[in-house]
Amino acid sequence: MDKKHERFLIVRLGAIGDLIHTLPCADLLRKTYNKARIDWVVDEKNAKMLAGNPNIDNVYTVPLKKWQSSWLKLETIKEILEFGKKLKKNNYTWAFDLHGMFKSLVIMLFCGAKNRVVYTDYREFATLGGNVFVKPKAKRPYRNYSIIQRYLDLIQNSGLEYLDENYEPKSFLPPASKRIQEKITKALKDLDSNKKTIIFAPKTTWDNKHWDKNEWKKLYQYLKNDYNIVFSGVMADLELIGEIIEGDKACVMAGKTNLEEYIELIRRADLVISPDSSASHIAWAVQNEEKKPQVATIFCATSKHTFSTPNALTFPKEDQVCTPCHKRKCKFKHQNCTKQTTAKEVYDAIDEVLTKN
Repeated sequence: MDKKHERFLIVRLGAIGDLIHTLPCADLLRKTYNKARIDWVVDEKNAKMLAGNPNIDNVYTVPLKKWQSSWLKLETIKEILEFGKKLKKNNYTWAFDLHGMFKSLVIMLFCGAKNRVVYTDYREFATLGGNVFVKPKAKRPYRNYSIIQRYLDLIQNSGLEYLDENYEPKSFLPPASKRIQEKITKALKDLDSNKKTIIFAPKTTWDNKHWDKNEWKKLYQYLKNDYNIVFSGVMADLELIGEIIEGDKACVMAGKTNLEEYIELIRRADLVISPDSSASHIAWAVQNEEKKPQVATIFCATSKHTFSTPNALTFPKEDQVCTPCHKRKCKFKHQNCTKQTTAKEVYDAIDEVLTKN
């Protein structure tokens, strides 16, 4: 088969931030094998993240939540086998497991690809889905190894030819429809057009990723007079946002956007500040398209060397002795990492960047 006509399958099921980290893999393959077929298997709830991506030819979705609740039921087994038959018809030459757990093992086992590439350190027996094995460059939990580069390294060390070893990671997110653009424009109509806009996305899923709320309050006070501040997130974030603004009349978009609208909201910002969460990862992907927003990420229990996106402002400047621990809860009970970064140092860095640009 002509090397330019390879057939690739990428298996990465979710979540949002992880999907964004793996999107450069499709970009790398497309740049090298411009006439190749590149398909992707994703959890159905995250499929919209791949919509309209010029690097991906076909998106196959799986009902992951349903399957996970009933792996051993006959109905689920039949669905998995039928899904495998659908994939096998495509005669893939290469499949890449970028997920590395049991849920992706199931896909890899039945996809029918000639070369099925996995890392040797995958969990939940996921290495059993491969026949091409790549040894990782760093051991878990990758405290000094970019997660984006880890995904790229799986492909670049798989045995494929012609790949650019100096590839600069780029991502792509679905463009907004006219309806979505108009909705976000209306929602932001009261912002001062003479001021730059900063999105605060203060919450995520782990307690140990959350920056101290008193520092959020201080940062808000430092910035609110000179910049438009927009709060984003989900309904569950409203309590924290209320504590940050302390009765101010602020632009709060938390709970008012779906995923596509959220992406468009971030496109309108000059800077996005968040803990290690999907907000900072989406902002980086948007930056690839728009040359903005700037990204500022406050790391607590997770490693900035691993999960920061290229060119982001990152905090703290130095790790603590006990961090990054990559734990959902602090085993020492003090959560010092959530208090290490001060609002003043974040403000100084943000103000310098936005004043220059």
